[in-house]
Amino acid sequence: MGGIRLDRTESPYEYKWPNEKERFDCALHFSAVIEGKEVPLTIALGEREAFEQMRKRVIVSIKKRAILELCGTDDYDATGNLLCVLRKPNSEEMYERAETTPLQYWRFARVYHKSYIKKGGYDRVGILVGSDDFRTMIDLALTRAVLERML
Repeated sequence: MGGIRLDRTESPYEYKWPNEKERFDCALHFSAVIEGKEVPLTIALGEREAFEQMRKRVIVSIKKRAILELCGTDDYDATGNLLCVLRKPNSEEMYERAETTPLQYWRFARVYHKSYIKKGGYDRVGILVGSDDFRTMIDLALTRAVLERML
């Protein structure tokens, strides 16, 4: 991956899902260079109810498509950690604990989702990211986009 540049911020921000709109407190709009091509990314920051409580919520979109969704862990207030479930390329299917994940994900902090979200958490593989670690969020989103052949 090449360089990453913050282009602008936006507050508030609205993400358009296929059937609804979701409002976020703010968004950071980046450009990343991958294999010589500039790719637009957005990291939207907000909160919403998930797993039976209000949690921090982050989506990372590439070319206006949400590719990564993260939420605050049970201990978010103490750690600032966010968690996303690891999905298979071009699918909403999640990796089970016993499944081997692609090598490209091995450099990330792979964890058991239910260990970080006790009530309602998934019995699946997740990835832990610090709430201020935008570089890792972008790298993870780009990794999934490459595996899905979006880029």
